[in-house]
Amino acid sequence: MNNSMKILSILLAAAALLSCTPPAETAQELALRFNTPAAAWEETLPLGNGRIGMMPDGGIDKELIVLNDITMWSGSEDPEALNPEALNYLPKIRELLLTGKNGEAQRMMYDHFQCGGLGSSGGKSKDAPYGCFQMLGDLHINYSYPQTEDTGNYVRTLSLNDAVASTVFMKGETTFTREYISSHADDVLAVHVAADKKGSVSFEVSLSRPERATLSVQENTLIMEGQLNDGYGTDKGVRYLTKVQIVNKGGELTAGSNTLAIANADEAVILISTSTDMLDKEYTSTVDSLLEQAKKRSFEKMKQAHIAAYKEKFDRVELWLGEQDNTTPTNERLAGFQTDDDPAFAALYFQYGRYLMISGTDENSLPLNLQGLWANQVQTPWNGDYHLNINVQMNYWPVEVCNLSELHKPLIDFTQSIVPSGEATAQTFYGANGWLAHMMSNPWKFTAPGEHASWGATNTGGAWLCEHLWEHYAFTQDKEYLRTVYPTLAGAAQFFLSSMISEPRNGWLVTAPSSSPENAFYMPGSDDRIFVCMGPTMDVQIVNELFTNV
Repeated sequence: MNNSMKILSILLAAAALLSCTPPAETAQELALRFNTPAAAWEETLPLGNGRIGMMPDGGIDKELIVLNDITMWSGSEDPEALNPEALNYLPKIRELLLTGKNGEAQRMMYDHFQCGGLGSSGGKSKDAPYGCFQMLGDLHINYSYPQTEDTGNYVRTLSLNDAVASTVFMKGETTFTREYISSHADDVLAVHVAADKKGSVSFEVSLSRPERATLSVQENTLIMEGQLNDGYGTDKGVRYLTKVQIVNKGGELTAGSNTLAIANADEAVILISTSTDMLDKEYTSTVDSLLEQAKKRSFEKMKQAHIAAYKEKFDRVELWLGEQDNTTPTNERLAGFQTDDDPAFAALYFQYGRYLMISGTDENSLPLNLQGLWANQVQTPWNGDYHLNINVQMNYWPVEVCNLSELHKPLIDFTQSIVPSGEATAQTFYGANGWLAHMMSNPWKFTAPGEHASWGATNTGGAWLCEHLWEHYAFTQDKEYLRTVYPTLAGAAQFFLSSMISEPRNGWLVTAPSSSPENAFYMPGSDDRIFVCMGPTMDVQIVNELFTNV
């Protein structure tokens, strides 16, 4: 049994035990724990409040913290995506499919039945209209120590109970402690650096970004600002602003041309405030006001407010599968899990999923994308977009059953927002009523087929999103909500009622053309890999459920 199936089996067996968990006052400690700094970005600890986030690597002398904002998207609306010639070829493509000539139909789709323009540029669209989810930037911290001794007792943790990360180690007789939060209460990022010996905290901070960033220091504030490419080289791309300030106790604060430095402090708090104009046209005022409000609180009060806001969601569910091992590093527990029984590790994995959901999105933000909220590149893999052929749906499968129902809202809002684009796509490509989305989308409401039929022909992406609209109603029984989303459900159903065709053998109504995502087959007498077909099983299941719900 592979590792994923092993975890799934344990969690399914544990479902009946959820009502038998210990009372809240005995909730066990849930934490990821490591004894070394992260050697790669994938080993860093993700923190987020649903809008902004960071991933610190816990470096001792030099620390890299990757910063993120879920609205850091290049690109813009792409009117060229609507390909007016596609509809002219639809009857012939269907005729070829009906006569078993899938290979010819596929070649015709490659030539004529795909999006106009560049589409997703093969998953590398940071400078094209389709756009790309991008990192915000890097925060660099260079530390200085009065001690020359080797480092000992190093531990790096992420508390799932509190959404607080920490790095603790000793140099000589001095213990250094860093705490990191992406505040759910104050909506800023904060790094608290302290030592148990006065005057021991010294470091220098700077910001960087691979491109499209202007750096400056004004009035002891480190500033990074810029504008992402809208795909057309105009001034309509997303604008962003990031400001960093340091609040120190003791010691001296100095500013360089692009740095802030603290020398010989007892402790210091690095505050990062950031926003873009995608969802907030007053983003510059927002950055300033959030920073000013955060400075009025001590770090301890900020941390406690953050924990209280986070725990309101996290503490709704407990899963007890035995005592947690809070001494063995997580990477060692994971290695041991391959061969040994550790049900408590499966419970930790389950709660880590809930943690990522709470940290990665909130009610008024964008949906989780392929990267969630976190990225360390300006060209993220596959543009960090919304893959509608399973990926974005997988992100949200846990949301209702894990008692995080309100976090369904970003996906529901996004689904309703793409309906006008989907209606234009239905008319342009199929001459059909209603609306649809194919296999990929973005905040710019892209709904056209992708640029390659092997994956881009899938036309049930929007219908699959509609399952989430219905599932939210099934769990909440909120009839007023149902009234608001029912037109979206009905519009998706209308598309298939007006676009499906009757296949000759059984007279069934089927989607055509379509594909089972990235699933190839062979036609008799041919070695060509074929993707394009009629009525793949996935479409049958999704459309049947859509019709049932409507």
